[in-house]
Amino acid sequence: MKNRTRMETELPVIKLRPVVVDDFEILWRWRNDPENRKQAVSPEFIPRSHHRLWCITAMNSGNPRVYVIEDVDENPVGEIRLQDNQDGSIELSLGIGPDFRRKGFGTAAIIKACSIAENEGFEKVLAYIRIENEISVRTFKKAGFSFVKELDFNGANSLEVEWKPGSGGA
Repeated sequence: MKNRTRMETELPVIKLRPVVVDDFEILWRWRNDPENRKQAVSPEFIPRSHHRLWCITAMNSGNPRVYVIEDVDENPVGEIRLQDNQDGSIELSLGIGPDFRRKGFGTAAIIKACSIAENEGFEKVLAYIRIENEISVRTFKKAGFSFVKELDFNGANSLEVEWKPGSGGA
């Protein structure tokens, strides 16, 4: 295991654990939280039944892989998803619970997810961020992601950012 960088030692200690059925309700609440919806590239409200079906499908198929982000006391603070694009890249998206935002959990989770992707042999990790979502832009930059391009992603003016093993950061 590599030594933790100075930035990583300033971040909260977290772990990622695979989502289980008991997580469904909190994931649904976080997904539909007004601030998460406002900043998401897919901001529509998701009905409970649709989200439950999506979670069950994800758990059974393994793609996307959905993890609950837990703090040092094993309290859930957010969720992160890794979608295998079948081209050597993996797409990362995340949401942090309202009480845990702006405390470093997102950066810590992104770094940990990039480590998973690297260990599994992925060539790069991609993320799509609404241009006006300045907090996420800073979070991904802090985690070592680089700007690729501006694009329309699901009807939203967005940025594509990427991280590659050996590129620094995560």
